[in-house]
Amino acid sequence: MRRSNSEQTTRLIQDPHGIVADLEEIAPGRRFTPDGHVVDTIGEVVAGLELMPASTEGYDAVAPDGRTVAIKTTQRTSVAVQADVEVPDHLIVLRIEPGGTVKVVYNGPAVPAWDLAGTPQKNGQRRISLTRLDALMARTPLSDRLDER
Repeated sequence: MRRSNSEQTTRLIQDPHGIVADLEEIAPGRRFTPDGHVVDTIGEVVAGLELMPASTEGYDAVAPDGRTVAIKTTQRTSVAVQADVEVPDHLIVLRIEPGGTVKVVYNGPAVPAWDLAGTPQKNGQRRISLTRLDALMARTPLSDRLDER
């Protein structure tokens, strides 16, 4: 995994977070988090892998060695994985912190993460907490991770 660390990428990620902070100051008690497709797509770009066409079923990118990779990005405390698709070879989970920095929560084989995910919800997704993924990452050998240059 070669994360995109350009100044432009960092600045673009921080711009929406500055707007969110301004809106939350104007309307205390309201949350204005940029979520959904915007956050997921930012993570896909930041991961720096060969991206598949949008909405490719089951995975988002292909690693240099040919492994299929699902990339999940969040600003919250969990992510969702699809219950009804073939599990990809690898999973990368990123968290965009409030200031716009990106933290790698998980970078390893997908099957152990899918095994830890909860039961399928009505929308076909299974949730897994970042805490569980962080613990799984601590047990994942470096040899099972994509390169984080």
